[in-house]
Amino acid sequence: CFILSFVFFDFLYYWNNFLLNCSWFWHLHKVHHTVTQRNVFGTSRNTLWTSFFIIYLWVHSLFIYLLIDPSWYILGVSLTSALDLWRHSEIEPKSNNFLARFLSPWLILPQDHAWHHSNNPQIGNYGANLKIWDVIHGTNFTSDKPPQNLGITTQLTLKQKLFFPFK
Repeated sequence: CFILSFVFFDFLYYWNNFLLNCSWFWHLHKVHHTVTQRNVFGTSRNTLWTSFFIIYLWVHSLFIYLLIDPSWYILGVSLTSALDLWRHSEIEPKSNNFLARFLSPWLILPQDHAWHHSNNPQIGNYGANLKIWDVIHGTNFTSDKPPQNLGITTQLTLKQKLFFPFK
């Protein structure tokens, strides 16, 4: 169950995030990309409608309900949630230390996800936990330097950001 929640649903997350960054869904998701500083609060910056289109929120609830013992599944979900908070933070291993060299080939680090939140969100890095999905689909982007600017600019008011981001 841990593998199911950490790996398989990570694959679903990749495609969900990829689709949220495309066409019509971008209007719902772009509010998340207005964050100009990396911090854990950016994780939850969304419209009120976005949650309806985040597949893993629905699937996790269903699996927790259906599994006889969801403990390992919940552990995988919890690890993904913790990594999501870390991924949106400025707490990152230095590129030349052991931790970065060990984790970087397979795990999406904060410096990787920062590029997804650059002022060019179409740059890639759509995965949540594992880099493999971005590598396989050609959307992986790495750089030794952080992006110069984070976030996109929008003329939306707070009310529009929450309820009607279709401008």
